[in-house]
Amino acid sequence: MWAANWREMIRTAGLSKNPDDIKMSKFVFDYAGYKKVARINTGLVYEKDFEACVREFSRLFEFEITDLEGTMKLVENCYAKTKTSVLDSTA
Repeated sequence: MWAANWREMIRTAGLSKNPDDIKMSKFVFDYAGYKKVARINTGLVYEKDFEACVREFSRLFEFEITDLEGTMKLVENCYAKTKTSVLDSTA
């Protein structure tokens, strides 16, 4: 899902105020040692042009695409952890 929203992720994460500043974001990713982007197949298809977004993200940041199989349980666990984290931070 982040592949479809990576520009917003870059801005929100504070990598760059300008999500189109690929050079700065790439510098941060390189410094962190990131080399791959994971594409997790959960069987859900809800993002328009998802494959194109993954390819664009990997091309711009020179990441290798790694395909992983996922399950609905993975999605449910990620959602539950995120929800708990958000609720804990507002308490």
